[in-house]
Amino acid sequence: MKQTNEGITLTDNILKNITLDVEGWLDSPQPVIAEIMAGQSENIVIDASTASSVPAQIAQLLIAARRSALANGGSLEIHQPSEAVKRSLSLLGLADHLLSDAP
Repeated sequence: MKQTNEGITLTDNILKNITLDVEGWLDSPQPVIAEIMAGQSENIVIDASTASSVPAQIAQLLIAARRSALANGGSLEIHQPSEAVKRSLSLLGLADHLLSDAP
């Protein structure tokens, strides 16, 4: 294990950081899907610190990406979710599935 500048603890696996851009992902999901799929055997960290509410389409993408990463020996974690992200995932009933510190 080692500590990064962002305070994220890693194993020896590669870390891929992706910023959650709700509007951008809704407008054009293909680039982020390709980026997540390319890193599915890595530890993927989604930075959700500045994200707005997460609609069901984006939550579905995150669930599929997490399942794919886990199936390929990687992981996907949502890092520092904003209050809007926590609230919307909770309302969708998905906080327990996507947030490690779910309310």
